[in-house]
Amino acid sequence: MTSPHAFIAADLADASLQGRALTRGESLSVLRWPEEDVLTLLAAAHRVRFARFGRKVKINFLVNIQSGLCPEDCGYCSQSKVSKVPVEKYRLMSPEEVESLADQAVINKAARVCLVASMRGPSDRDLKAIEAAVRRVKTKYPHLE
Repeated sequence: MTSPHAFIAADLADASLQGRALTRGESLSVLRWPEEDVLTLLAAAHRVRFARFGRKVKINFLVNIQSGLCPEDCGYCSQSKVSKVPVEKYRLMSPEEVESLADQAVINKAARVCLVASMRGPSDRDLKAIEAAVRRVKTKYPHLE
């Protein structure tokens, strides 16, 4: 038997495929979707994604430029000071190290390199190092986001 949510999901997908923005109420219904029926929502979202992008994907390459040294106490984060997860700990990578990882991103056909860091701040010193790393990567790979 088809779930009543399947019809709602299909209607939302149809609206999106026709170029109509979802209303606030429709958007809230997606956020409140019943967990036991989430596959109907995922199927509808897949239909929209496939219609727009087909089988294409865009690869993003995540680079953690400083790990495990955050002084914050965010309970959800594996890198916070309260986490018991055994993550590798290291200080801010040098611009050369970031460039080397960008080389790997390009080899792997990534379109974007995302730099993340576990820290509060950044400090002026950190910001200068990050800026130097980004300039270095953008000079070498201007097409890389």
